[in-house]
Amino acid sequence: MVALLASGISVFSLLLYLLIGAFMVYMNARLFINFLFWEQTTAFDDNGTLLALRESKELARCVPDAPRLDRPLYRGAIIASLWVLLLLFLLIGVQFPITLIRLSSVENPEQAMALMQALSQAKTPDALMIASDIISAIVNLILRPLLAAAFIVLYYVAKARRGT
Repeated sequence: MVALLASGISVFSLLLYLLIGAFMVYMNARLFINFLFWEQTTAFDDNGTLLALRESKELARCVPDAPRLDRPLYRGAIIASLWVLLLLFLLIGVQFPITLIRLSSVENPEQAMALMQALSQAKTPDALMIASDIISAIVNLILRPLLAAAFIVLYYVAKARRGT
């Protein structure tokens, strides 16, 4: 979309892009609501797949008259957002020192661009890139159970509030 904006487009196509973008956000939000507790419902209940999906949607939307921060849907969105932010900050914290080490010998922007192009076109990754990938995978493996545990607790709170 940014590339098309740079090439000079009409107002109609800009409105069309914005409409398509809004529709994509809407569809992703609907999928988030429907699948919020699907894994927990499938694992902990004896329902089939489709019944678990319906139960997940109902759990996400239970207690509609509660304050927004007490609703399972809002809590799930907040937990997922905080988890993604924590993951991004930690991954940047892992990647940034390695990037600084790699760019320590660079004296001007042209050298930096040449170095980055050489790295992107290299056939085999170097030791720093492999180390960076391994550390990033370890950070991801450490944080993933935290998200799962938070959603399991949120699932049981939603079931308790709904009364089932």
